[in-house]
Amino acid sequence: MKNLNDKIAEILKQHPEGEDFFDTFDAMVRGDMDVLASFIHFVKSNTYARNSYTLILTGQFGIALMNNYGKDLKEEFSDVILVNGGIRTGNKAVIFKDSILRPSCIMLDDSFYSGTTRDGIETALREINDKCEIVQTIVVYDGSVERDPRVISMFRYHD
Repeated sequence: MKNLNDKIAEILKQHPEGEDFFDTFDAMVRGDMDVLASFIHFVKSNTYARNSYTLILTGQFGIALMNNYGKDLKEEFSDVILVNGGIRTGNKAVIFKDSILRPSCIMLDDSFYSGTTRDGIETALREINDKCEIVQTIVVYDGSVERDPRVISMFRYHD
């Protein structure tokens, strides 16, 4: 997606790394309907048997997806769980569910770097159902140095 590449390049010029980059990127993604629509299309192209999975959404990005695509996501996935944000900066994942019927989960997020958000959410999910696992994380931007086989991204920085 040329448009996304251009937007990421602009952000990188102003914020070459760290929290400033991710904060600016996160805000851009949440407010850009073209990026959100492209991401939803990307998710649908890279997931099958969606009704077999619990969908995990996080923070403000998850809220943006629910506000714009919530009806479709609820119809396509077995369940949708919206988790609080700020996990990569130290907040503990909070899941407002007392049971999870489909322990195989797919997580959608705006960015991935070290896996802190995914791992924190997976730990919280296992407190509810010890069989829970985030089998796939689909993101707009992957900034991790080493490729994680459970992460699919629209844009990968280190390629």
